[in-house]
Amino acid sequence: MQAIALTLSLATRRTQSISMFNWHGFLPERISSLGPTFVELQVVFDAEEIALTNELFEVWYDSRPPEDKQTKQIIPPSSYPEVTLRLEQGRITSPQGFAATLQFLGRYYVKQLLYIRPDLQEKFNLLGDIFWFDQHRNLGSVMMRDDWNGDGGGNRESWEMGCRTIARVFNWLVGASYNSGPARQRLY
Repeated sequence: MQAIALTLSLATRRTQSISMFNWHGFLPERISSLGPTFVELQVVFDAEEIALTNELFEVWYDSRPPEDKQTKQIIPPSSYPEVTLRLEQGRITSPQGFAATLQFLGRYYVKQLLYIRPDLQEKFNLLGDIFWFDQHRNLGSVMMRDDWNGDGGGNRESWEMGCRTIARVFNWLVGASYNSGPARQRLY
């Protein structure tokens, strides 16, 4: 589970480096201690997510400073319905090319654009995301909700954050029927 979560977390830029991946019991110094580490995943994208990621890339690209567009080679994401993702020697790659790895950045583009386009926050619901449970059935989430700039900012995985997230979702789901009066207390 850790290998899958780490690979996807790096691909989506939720985690900036292996050493920043904070999973209960995960020790980054032990990666490759018994030989080269190789993780390969097959990830399926639906057509709507592919189209939205490409649309968000265009908005993100248009927001870039002119000097970035002139001096950097900025590549758009590909549109494969299935991407092979690999973690090898600490790097994320795909045999389908670099553009295939960029298909995982839909939520990253939204986070980068929120300061100039707050209306894009609603796009989060339309893009895939990664949630997992560890061996103790705790919900894991690598980046805290308030880390919109995507730089990691020291906000690391928190199991308490997972509990708060579940409580918020529960409160939202039952809020209309259960918390209908001002005297009702929230569950968390």
